[in-house]
Amino acid sequence: MAADGKYLKETEKKSGSVVTREYVITDDIKWFEDRKNWEKLSSIGYEKKTITRTGTNDTVTEERYFLCSIKPNAELFSIVARRHWNIENNLHWALDIVFREDKLRSKEKNGIHNLGLIRRFVLFIIKLLKAYYHRSMKRIRSKIGRNLESEIPVILAVLKVLYDNDMMDAIDELAK
Repeated sequence: MAADGKYLKETEKKSGSVVTREYVITDDIKWFEDRKNWEKLSSIGYEKKTITRTGTNDTVTEERYFLCSIKPNAELFSIVARRHWNIENNLHWALDIVFREDKLRSKEKNGIHNLGLIRRFVLFIIKLLKAYYHRSMKRIRSKIGRNLESEIPVILAVLKVLYDNDMMDAIDELAK
């Protein structure tokens, strides 16, 4: 399909299915009319993911396009694309487990946005508190929610210890 490291095809077998991913990336973006609106745009990537169930041969295909600031290197692009979705999926999973975010039915857009920011901030704090509480994030949220007034001094004390002991190391651990 594409030459010079601009195309990559990967196949992996998972439980009950075969997943094939094809990546194409190009720096030929002169045709893209809105490119001036994207300051660091240097390439456009395409990912095609085909999932075939081994028992039934049912096939599902997903296609995604990416505006990229990387050089056209399909191997690098494959890593970036997969990591992007891994981060998104892990954050969504944590928010759903800890805050049951999928069951929220608010229709107010500003409210949804503001509550989402608060939940992400609280999730970050809960991740920092895991070392102190030795519990799951869901149980930490529940404990704090039941005894907020008595837990605030504990939370602040733990955050102070983390800050005093170079909180950046703790933040780096959370990012992994």
